Amino acid sequence: MGSPPAFMALACLSMAAASTGGEGSMNLHDAMVVDQDGHKMRLEDAAKGRTVGLYFAGEWCPMCRSFTPKLKEFFNEKAQDKQTGNQRATIVFVSSDFSKEAADSHFRNQGNWLYLDYDSPLRQQLKQKFRIWGGMESSSLGFDRRSGIPGMVVIGRDGNEITYMNTESKGVKALEAWNLDSNAW
Repeated sequence: MGSPPAFMALACLSMAAASTGGEGSMNLHDAMVVDQDGHKMRLEDAAKGRTVGLYFAGEWCPMCRSFTPKLKEFFNEKAQDKQTGNQRATIVFVSSDFSKEAADSHFRNQGNWLYLDYDSPLRQQLKQKFRIWGGMESSSLGFDRRSGIPGMVVIGRDGNEITYMNTESKGVKALEAWNLDSNAW
């Protein structure tokens, strides 16, 4: 398997989960994300004018492997404003893979989304905050989860949940709850 793509080397994230004052709120503005081309950027800059969905998934999960292509299709059809051509939404992949190599490989097979580095403490904090993780992760994250993977949450600029989409049980139908025209960053 040749050398890893440039985005893997660039995928060092800065921790930006400082409380912003509200209960359970997180400041994600300075969190660093990487796009499919390997460009590293602040989430604030990447998400400007868009709604942000966190996608919790692992390549080892059969439901995730089945759901990801449907999410890609939904994103490709709906995320771009047909009149202006502007992107209305951004997806940030939060990995439940068991190694950085697996997470990086998983990300390469996704859509034109963003990636929160596997080694970032923010990755685990987001799982705990929104209580979404794979069952095999329960020994390290606890047993009080509301959903397994795949799971999605739309977040506001304050890092708080706007919409929870139970994609684990409802599949692509859950995406209907995502209002792409509101809560833009």
